[in-house]
Parts: sequence; structure tokens; C-alpha cells
Amino acid sequence: MNFTTITANEEALLKNEVKIKKYEELFAHITDSIKLNDLSSLSSFLSPKSELEISSHLMNLGLKNTGAMKAVFGGFGIYDHYVPSAVWQLAGRGDFSTAYTPYQPEASQGTLQAIYEYQTALAQLYSMEIANASLYDGATAAAEAALMACRIKKRYSVAVSEGVNPQYIEVLKTFLSGTGIKINKIPLKDGITDFKSDKACQILKEEHAAVIQASPNFLGFLEDLILGREASNDTGALFITVSSPVSLGLIEPPGKYGADIAVGEGQSMGLGMYMGGNTIGHFCSKMEFIRQVPGRIVGLSTDRSGLPGYCLTYQTREQHIKREKATSNICTNQALNALANLIYMSLMGSDGLKEVALSSHNKAVYMAESISKINGYDIAADHAFFQEFLYFTRQSPEKTLEKLLDTGIAGGVKISSKQSGFDRDGILIALTEKKTKEAIDKYLDVLKSL
Repeated sequence: MNFTTITANEEALLKNEVKIKKYEELFAHITDSIKLNDLSSLSSFLSPKSELEISSHLMNLGLKNTGAMKAVFGGFGIYDHYVPSAVWQLAGRGDFSTAYTPYQPEASQGTLQAIYEYQTALAQLYSMEIANASLYDGATAAAEAALMACRIKKRYSVAVSEGVNPQYIEVLKTFLSGTGIKINKIPLKDGITDFKSDKACQILKEEHAAVIQASPNFLGFLEDLILGREASNDTGALFITVSSPVSLGLIEPPGKYGADIAVGEGQSMGLGMYMGGNTIGHFCSKMEFIRQVPGRIVGLSTDRSGLPGYCLTYQTREQHIKREKATSNICTNQALNALANLIYMSLMGSDGLKEVALSSHNKAVYMAESISKINGYDIAADHAFFQEFLYFTRQSPEKTLEKLLDTGIAGGVKISSKQSGFDRDGILIALTEKKTKEAIDKYLDVLKSL
């Protein structure tokens, strides 16, 4: 958010309004024992400085954040995509960044229109009929989708592919704990959901509220969503997909495969990484389930003058009306992050998103092919992948990642054999359009030296 200074007249008006003569009076309630009265130690900072001196000082402070200076090849749900400058120049406007949930439409038309446009763009991206005004993150969106399916089907078990991000599955367990809803996990074979395995066939003989499948899955592999749709039909369940929104610039969206509910994590579209966030949960559905969708939905109508007007709609789903019978106790619409997603999608357009996805994919293919040529290193499986893949090292993953970190590279995430289903631990690595050939080749040189 941008801030501007105030004039002397404005300052006088403020002081008069709160009935003070100097700003120190605002802190009169703070005891002297915890005040810093001796400012001599801060004299070098308090003396007048030029803009250049202040800029240099702040830059030197920033250089102490060594993590920000590393080449990031991590993934596992959070990705280092480029954030166009225009995204937060627009989203950071005070009228957006200070806005509250728009219960009063007469005072919130700008925010409501932004959310409506976000819903429209998201429905188009996922090729679904409706989208809500967002959830906290992809993991909670997946959990809310499972609960929604249970309400619709009036069944109390869900089948989840182990290709869904393990962190999502843990959140799902947390959401479902105490509800009596059972989670059955469908195993992987060579990194892909094995719907034909004996365990899967046994699971799918039971009645489930939902079958949940991810593509790309958490190992980066593209999965056949037709198999998930067929498995859902066999058990009479709803089909829930988990997607990477950037990947939809290249691959068919879940709506084309007959998904009943589609969820995803929007961090990669204009939100940056910021200590593992910002995050936003994408949530799309078929229109027939709209009254069971959690969170906010903004609708478009007209006022008595025939002008367009926006308002929260289908609020009979909400906790302030339905109380304990509400579809969810989600208490935010993540409007600011939704707005950033919308601005990103508007800036990129379908061609721009395709370019980002293609660049990320091509760099991942180059990286995978290069690693496979180094003696002692192997790619986990010969499957199609998007921007992320698992590889095995000739040293332990821990030592490999430590060495990469010493050279200024955040080299990926260790994935255990228990998580992946392969016979050994590996490193999950993600490529984005931000990764230069120099950074990639530096990574490869480190692997060759081990």
C-alpha cells in the first residue's frame, strides 16, 4: 500500500480532532519504564539524510535477508512465478486493501464488481459453471469440497488419490476429524494414481461421496482425469479435481473431464512467495450445487433505474443466516488476493498464461533431460509432467540440498519414499519462467561436483 505525507493544515486538524497538542500525548498511557528515553544510540539514524542515503541504507538491510538472494527451485504447492508490477500497484490501492467483506452493497460496488469479475474469470479458466469468491488456500478448498460432496450425497466417506499433495490430505484429515467421515486413500503406481490396483478396486466397491484426484499431481505428473471420472461413476460419487491454475494455460481444464467440483491454489497468479504465502483457494462447481458451495458468491442484477448492481447472493448458505446449518464457517472472501488473481489473469490473458506455462514446462524438460545425463542421477519415472518432477541423487537428498544451499540455490524439497511410493527418497524440483539458463546450469554443475 502506498502512503503520502500530510500537510501542516491537515496535521493541525487531526490534532484538534483528537484534542492533543503534540503526538507524544498519544502514548501517555505507556509507562516510562518501557519507553526508550535515551535516543543517543539512534542518533545516526535520526540525523537528516538524503534520499540516496536512505535508499542505500535500506538496500544494505535487505541484503541481510539471504533467502531473498537465492535461486528458488522449490515447489510442492508454492511456486516462484513472476509477479507483474501492475498487479500490486492496482491491488494495493487503499480503497481495495482496506475493504471489508461487502455486506452493504450500496457502499461496496467496486469491491463486489471485482469479486464478480474474479468469479467469472475463474469459471472460464477451469471451464466450470460457477466459482465462489475464494477460500484461504488450495488445501482448505479441497477439504471444503469434500465436506460439500458429503452434504450433497449424504454419504460419509471420500476416496482420495495419494497423488494429491500430502499437505492437502493432512488438512483434509483435520477438517474431517470428529465428523465421522472416513478417508480412503487410493495408492500410486510409479507416481500415478493406480485405479486398477487391488486396493483401489476394493475401495471403490464402497459408496463414497467423492473421488478426489490431482493433475498435475504433487509429483508434477499429469494424470488421466477420465479415469477419475469413471471411478467416480462406478461408486456413485462426485468427482473433485485439484489443479495448478497456471498449467491450465496448456492442458485441458477439469470441466472438460466432467468434474463436479474443481479446486486449486492461486498463489502462482500474482501473489508471490512471501514466507510460503500469500495463498487463495480456488473453488468452482457445477451450477446445480450452488446452494452447497462454501464461502461468498457475488451476483449481478439491476437496480430500479435499470443500472447494473452487484451484491452477495445465495446467502442462505452463510453462517450469519443459517447459523449451525451453514455450509461452512469460512469468514473471509480473501478479496484482496482474489483481486490480485483477477488483475494477473487480465494482464496475461489466455496467450500470456499459455506463454508462462509453456516457458515453465520447457525449462523443466530441459532440466530433467540434463539431470538424467549426469552419472548417478535418475528421473523418477518416464511420465508426462508439467513444471515439476522428482529425481534421485547419488548422495542423500539431505546432503545434495545442503550443498546446493551453500552455493545460493534453494534446490527443492525432499520427498520420502513413503510419500512418493517409489523405492527411495528423492528431490522434488520445480521450474518457472523466472529460472534463467545460467541458474539452471549452475544447479547442474553442483550436482556434477558431488
